[in-house]
Amino acid sequence: MKDDRSIDLKQHALPKVSKWYLVRIIFYVIMLAIIGIVWYYTRGKEKPVKDGASVEEVTDVKIILSD
Repeated sequence: MKDDRSIDLKQHALPKVSKWYLVRIIFYVIMLAIIGIVWYYTRGKEKPVKDGASVEEVTDVKIILSD
């Protein structure tokens, strides 16, 4: 007697896609990784100076304190 309650998991599987579709997805992932790496290494080039040697004198500034 055959068991009719068997589970068919193939009905939930994705249909097969073409190789060009997979190549395109891999290309996009690689391009995003390259853009992310370039952005990571170029965003932190300008760091603020902490030593005060290059700070110039500020003149003609009025500070008004109100109560």
